[in-house]
Amino acid sequence: MAEALRAAGFPLLASKLSGESIEEDRSEANPTNWGPDDARIIFTAYFEGTANVVERRTTQIGLFHELDRGIDVGSDATSAAQAARTARENGRRSKPLRFKMGVDGCGHEHGLAGVVFAFGLRGQCERLAACVRAVRGVLGEPKTQLNIVGLSRGAVAALAVAEMLGATPQLFVGESAELPSL
Repeated sequence: MAEALRAAGFPLLASKLSGESIEEDRSEANPTNWGPDDARIIFTAYFEGTANVVERRTTQIGLFHELDRGIDVGSDATSAAQAARTARENGRRSKPLRFKMGVDGCGHEHGLAGVVFAFGLRGQCERLAACVRAVRGVLGEPKTQLNIVGLSRGAVAALAVAEMLGATPQLFVGESAELPSL
């Protein structure tokens, strides 16, 4: 599993799981493409499974959220903006500045309709998009790398949030892809 995480671009998470120590290697960055080295903010969202809760750590999504060293923005735009203001006022100058957000399963938040029909997933995506906008707004709209980690419905959520934030399909799934409507 650690090798798969490393291959997917998560060397720190891979090192945590394997128990080895590692420093982030930025020497392989390609300066002609926009990438993680150019981001001033890294915002990572973790979408828990259908009826799971991030804080209970019942799946690997909860574990990934727990291991993430980013500043937890809470679950709404107001708390996200406050987290960004606090980071700015406390002089957090790590580059890039890292934020994280955990999203409980839509079945946990919306009961049977969430479990069966994914009711509430769009609202969760809108809440995440609002949190990203709030953090960026407080910090002056810097270049932002958005990572979304989730399984099944989390993948659908990733596409929906990217669309809500104005990403085009070419930016994240290839030139010929079309986004699903939610």
